[in-house]
Amino acid sequence: MLSIYLDPSYEGISIRPVSIPRDSDDLTTMLKRIAFHPLWSLQPQESAIENSYIVLLRDPTYSAFILSYHETTLFMLEILPMSHTEFYQHYQGEPYDYFLQINLSIDASLADKAVRALRASLEGIAAHPEIRRLIFPVYFSEPASLLREILEKAGFVILKDKAEPALPVIYAYLLK
Repeated sequence: MLSIYLDPSYEGISIRPVSIPRDSDDLTTMLKRIAFHPLWSLQPQESAIENSYIVLLRDPTYSAFILSYHETTLFMLEILPMSHTEFYQHYQGEPYDYFLQINLSIDASLADKAVRALRASLEGIAAHPEIRRLIFPVYFSEPASLLREILEKAGFVILKDKAEPALPVIYAYLLK
């Protein structure tokens, strides 16, 4: 697992590795909000989410962090080498590319805090010489969505726009 150092100048922002069972409620809330429509009959069970993350957290190439502002969870950040993702079959990228996933846990009122926290974490990630670029595929988000607003304000740029409706918009952030 990577370590991410946050400069103390980012007052009020904290980062910590995801831990089960401590983060089970946050993970369940975030994943239900992102991946499951509330009216769908099939909803993930907390135990299934816990078990998935227990397995993921054992993988030394996988890293997951909770970023907060004064004890309010803003988002979960997941990082792993591109070659260790299912997304790799669609976008192989460069050897120094890492896959990034952000699972928001906020509404628009905390967007500025999330941008600040994301910038802080990007500075910490930049300390790892093997990571030069972060790739973030965005599948289910409209151009003016909160997620895209946060990405763009933090310095991400669109590397590849959707060629087909089933493909993601690929955002990238160059660290070095």
